[in-house]
Amino acid sequence: GQGYCAIRLPDLTKESLAMEPPRSAEDFLKKPLRCIEWEKMSMELWTGPVSSRSSALSSDAHSQLSRPVRPGEVIDYFISHSWSDDCPEVKFRALESLAADFHKSHGRYPTFWLDHCCIPDGEGGVDQLKMLPIHVMSCRRFLLLLGPTFPHRLWCAWELFAIFAFSSQEQALKRIVLCPLEAENQDKLLADLCHFDVLAARCFDPNHEARLLRIIRALGTDRFNQRIQHMAQQIRQQH
Repeated sequence: GQGYCAIRLPDLTKESLAMEPPRSAEDFLKKPLRCIEWEKMSMELWTGPVSSRSSALSSDAHSQLSRPVRPGEVIDYFISHSWSDDCPEVKFRALESLAADFHKSHGRYPTFWLDHCCIPDGEGGVDQLKMLPIHVMSCRRFLLLLGPTFPHRLWCAWELFAIFAFSSQEQALKRIVLCPLEAENQDKLLADLCHFDVLAARCFDPNHEARLLRIIRALGTDRFNQRIQHMAQQIRQQH
């Protein structure tokens, strides 16, 4: 295969996609998964596209930094973070340290999945919603860049929900790499996530927010909150 994910599409049409009509597996898998190599990362990449700063790169330039996943290749890290945590230097330095450690252990630099580089052109909000579990589960590890706004971003919660929805708790916890953006406040950041409330979480795009909330209401708002809170508690206990 051309780097396509092996997850069966019927697995994605259960409760997580309950409110959206499914497309065929062929439609989903026409385009290969994409990744960005560490060597293509830069500080400028972390100043946009939706942070409070102006992005130094255009959206086309973002896409050109990524490449299709090669046959048999597995992406090393899915990056989950909030663009509202507007600290590009802190994020980049954290990745720089991780990449250096990875290189020492593996003799190569890691590959990453990063939203605005690796989402194919023309993939709208509905497709992003359906493809997210594929993107998450196609990566070896889930890199959680935890900042103060992470518990208030709906997409961040949905990403975290996806890894636990399609893995056992034990497997999911093993895959999560926690990187607090304020190391001195790690416990507080995790405590805030333990008190996650979907009604206090937002998306930048109101259309995405409406779709996500429609699905979450179908799951049950209280149930979704409890799942995220329980996940956060498990991560907190590990750290």
